[in-house]
Amino acid sequence: MITIEGLIKFYTPYHYIGLLALVVAVYVYITKKKTFPLFIPFLFVNSFVEMFLVYYFGVKIKNSLVVYNYFTILVILYYFYVYYDFFKSKSWSKYIVLVAVIWIIYVIYVISNEDMFTSFKNYYLIGLVIISLLIFIFFKGSLESKYLTDITKLPMFYFSLGILLLFFSSLTIFAFPDKLLINSESNLYPLLIIFSNFLLNLGYLGTALCVKKN
Repeated sequence: MITIEGLIKFYTPYHYIGLLALVVAVYVYITKKKTFPLFIPFLFVNSFVEMFLVYYFGVKIKNSLVVYNYFTILVILYYFYVYYDFFKSKSWSKYIVLVAVIWIIYVIYVISNEDMFTSFKNYYLIGLVIISLLIFIFFKGSLESKYLTDITKLPMFYFSLGILLLFFSSLTIFAFPDKLLINSESNLYPLLIIFSNFLLNLGYLGTALCVKKN
């Protein structure tokens, strides 16, 4: 049964940080008419999925894995959009679109041939690896730029840092996804999920705050 008390017990610090990032992003847009690319819609969906939909499926069918499998598709597509938007002036940016299309085709293949309820799909990890490569290109270019004196003044810095911290802190999760999400008897895996998502949502919050300052 879905209850307010159950929801409150379900929430962890990263849920509240993600919600705070949404509130800050909305406030900045209303007061300064400034925002990060499609950031508010993304954070809204992120909070809805993480704070309600996952809990709902967990209570109703005892399996929220299907929510994660579909939601991670949206997450990676959004990341592709953000980095394409950032690099669109580069001659090679068209390859980001090409790689994104290939990734989508692979996702469609997985969805068509595998049960989304029984295992955590590897297309999320593949997507994160690709995005991480784009992040390294962003950092390299920013650090080498003669026009940029402080990379920490860029919202993209905090957005990218959050994703990288999620990726590297979640390597154990990606190595043993089924143990983590299905019939896990260890508290280690849930703690890793909470910790990695805590870092990711701090990145989202840092992005919103940086947009406000700059």
